[in-house]
Amino acid sequence: MQPPYLNLSGIVSSSGERGLLGLAFHPNWLSNGYFYVNYTNTAGNTVIARYQATGGNPAAATANSASGVLLKTITQPFANHNGGCLQFGPDGMLYCGMGDGGSANDPSGNSQNDSSLLGKMMRLDVDNPPTYVPASGNPGAPNLPEVIFKGLRNPWRFSFDRLTGDLYIGDVGQDAQEEIDFVAAGSTGLKNFGWRCMEGTACTGFSGCTCNAGTLTLPIVIETHGDGEGTGSLTGGYVYRGCDLPWLSGAYFYADYLGDYVKRFRYDGVSVSDTQIVQAPGGAVGGIVSFGEDADGEMYVVSILGTVYKIVCEAPPELCGNGNLDPGEQCDDGNNESGDGCFECQFENNDACADASPIVDGVHPFSTVGMTTDGTAEAGCQFDGNTYNDIWFDYHAPCSGILTVSTCEQLGGSAAYDTDLVLYSWDGSNCASRALISCNDDDPVNACGQAAGGYHSTVTGSVTAGLHYLIRVGGYSSADSGTGNLLVDNSGFPCGVCGNGTVEGGEDCDPPGPFCNSSCQFPNGDCNNNNIDDGADIASGTSFDCNDNGTPDECDPVAGQTKEYVGSGAGYPAAIPDNNTAGVSRTITVPDSGSITDLNVSLNITHTWNGDLIVTLTHATRR
Repeated sequence: MQPPYLNLSGIVSSSGERGLLGLAFHPNWLSNGYFYVNYTNTAGNTVIARYQATGGNPAAATANSASGVLLKTITQPFANHNGGCLQFGPDGMLYCGMGDGGSANDPSGNSQNDSSLLGKMMRLDVDNPPTYVPASGNPGAPNLPEVIFKGLRNPWRFSFDRLTGDLYIGDVGQDAQEEIDFVAAGSTGLKNFGWRCMEGTACTGFSGCTCNAGTLTLPIVIETHGDGEGTGSLTGGYVYRGCDLPWLSGAYFYADYLGDYVKRFRYDGVSVSDTQIVQAPGGAVGGIVSFGEDADGEMYVVSILGTVYKIVCEAPPELCGNGNLDPGEQCDDGNNESGDGCFECQFENNDACADASPIVDGVHPFSTVGMTTDGTAEAGCQFDGNTYNDIWFDYHAPCSGILTVSTCEQLGGSAAYDTDLVLYSWDGSNCASRALISCNDDDPVNACGQAAGGYHSTVTGSVTAGLHYLIRVGGYSSADSGTGNLLVDNSGFPCGVCGNGTVEGGEDCDPPGPFCNSSCQFPNGDCNNNNIDDGADIASGTSFDCNDNGTPDECDPVAGQTKEYVGSGAGYPAAIPDNNTAGVSRTITVPDSGSITDLNVSLNITHTWNGDLIVTLTHATRR
């Protein structure tokens, strides 16, 4: 076995969360051979030290164990929450993440204490032999000149985006939330991430700062304990900037040590998007304690079980659906759904009327290449009677209006394809039911949204919400076929316009009338949820309103207590205590056989005090 590059076992305490916790190579490693380590010494304290490759040669197989130079020793009050991550930033400074000192809930309040380096991020200028000086401009000065950020609990792993310089911090939570913090490149001022008065976005009730204060920097992503994924100890990662998986460029990867999952997301400085699970919770790669990246930006995952994994692609990404016209594709409309004219990046086969493809409002690619001719069009059309090499679309009107259909500039560049268009109404299934609405051969003025094009065509017609219409696209002569874009535009779209006669999203009724107001809402409500205005129910006799309060009787609230008895028809012996004020109502529900004569109710009432006894027996439905 090859000897270790550097053996620190004699000076490192490795129990619990202690050990060799961080390593970073100097930006000028190739010329000076310097690298930096963060470890817990045998006294349990944090040590940051510099070592050098043997002979100062970065290609050497070992480091010089005698070359160690102590930069910093920080006393640790407890064995956990040591932090330990080291990274050189784009400014050439060495960043060191420190935990809050351990135990639980930061009992000494170190994270917010401006006299303690615990719970902080340090920024050091290490190009000042023999050790370091605090980097110029650190906002922690004068008390803590090394400090650039505060309010951290245990920033176990953090990293810089090698392209943008943005900083992502994975901070391990207590019992409620794990968090990922973000600092944009070029930011200034002392960032405070809120621990211990906040854990992620949750208020802890602990002192040290004010929860949700404007001076705090909140996380961009949280993972919640008890989420069913095993979340409990977040491991920060890197923004992918490699060459092997270019479609993942800009995605930030992270993991959870206890949940054994890997996730990724993108952040643009304002919002998080494209959140994906890379390895599901409880995945094969367990105990993820760190990530790494090589010189080419490829990413690696480190397991505490002793294995390093590389993130690779199981299969090339699907090009179809990416919105680009790639080799072998006839079309690509950004999805892989049928019914929009382009399915699996090939034009849908809608050669015959019976195979008409569903189409919606918008611009859709089409092709009539290789299609057959389905007989004569309509004698009344202004062109020669046929629509050659035709295809068919079914438009199911979502709302009423004037439908305009145009053939637009052809895909592939040629504008010589002389199109014909025919618009029919039909029942949506039987082609023999179609009836002509309009047809057109050449419309240089109006086609394609009034764009010029002598061979383009435009048809218009009135459509009614809920009905079906056929659109037939073909060529002027038997020699005419080609590709193009079909513009479908309903003047009533988007729907939801009160008064078009169709009940759409956000409406109770349509059109307005005696029991439908000008906003297409029921003026009297619909308490019984039968999609009819309550006033209409009462007026038609569908519901009764014995107390003339304008509300159907079945919706009237019952005074006093209510209780429902459900049974098979046997007695319901039960005490019914009167509250002596509003009275008490009891509801008895029995199986309904369809005949009121089958319902027998007997009451055995014991009156235990003086006064009038009033008993009213009603039933909910009148027959």
